[in-house]
Amino acid sequence: MTVDLGDPVPGWVDLLWLPDEPEQWPAVGRSGFFEVIRHRGHEIRLEPLDAGMRGRRCRWWRCGGPQWAAVTARWPVGSLIEATVESVSPNDRLLGVRFAGWFEFVEYEGTPLEPGARVHLRVESQSEWTRSFVLALV
Repeated sequence: MTVDLGDPVPGWVDLLWLPDEPEQWPAVGRSGFFEVIRHRGHEIRLEPLDAGMRGRRCRWWRCGGPQWAAVTARWPVGSLIEATVESVSPNDRLLGVRFAGWFEFVEYEGTPLEPGARVHLRVESQSEWTRSFVLALV
């Protein structure tokens, strides 16, 4: 789904974030709040923050408020994390990483690592809306 950001670089939402039934997708012209998932020079990938724009499958792996508070206290912005690579998405240049039972994606450059590799990450930011971390390889 394309999103007009008022910018020459297009914004889009992957269909996997949207409700299963296309008739439940946001109507053309609807405005809303989105989180930037990835920003590359040629595209801006977005996640809808409005629960009415999201499908159930994009919420199954996140936690409730008390658990999120504990997770963010354990890994505040700027903290370093050692994680294990679980999956590699070369087309998106993403690594799926797990640390202490938590799973996130992190962008990579160059040659992708293999599943099972250990990586060091820095917490760049935390999203209260999506209860996720923005991580960077260090």
